[in-house]
Amino acid sequence: MIEFIIGAFLYAKLKHKYKLLPVLKHWTSWLPLGFMFFYIFLEITTWIRWYYFIPYAQIIKTATLLSYVPLIIKYQLYQNEQGKLFPSPMIWAGFCLWLGSTLNKIAQHFNNGFMPTFIDLGFWTGYVGKDSTGF
Repeated sequence: MIEFIIGAFLYAKLKHKYKLLPVLKHWTSWLPLGFMFFYIFLEITTWIRWYYFIPYAQIIKTATLLSYVPLIIKYQLYQNEQGKLFPSPMIWAGFCLWLGSTLNKIAQHFNNGFMPTFIDLGFWTGYVGKDSTGF
């Protein structure tokens, strides 16, 4: 997700010549960015086979989603340009989040409760050994 945030910053800076420093001065923007850097740390710890944070994945996921609430309130993303509630950016983001979660649940249902993965990628990253038989 950090790549999308960096991409949005670059797009705003290069295409529209927006200044990014005012956004980064307020504490509300550092909450989601902090969680994104924490996710990078989690991926690194998983690569080195240190799984301490795995049992807390659901709590970390919920905290990450809640870290966007101060941004939504500060920039009033719950309203569109005319001040009406629908279709506001928050409604569309919530719909996309719900749709993605639902599609993931459907994929898990048809794969016996597991997300389908490419095992070649697991070999390449070292997450799965050559002698591994799967689950």
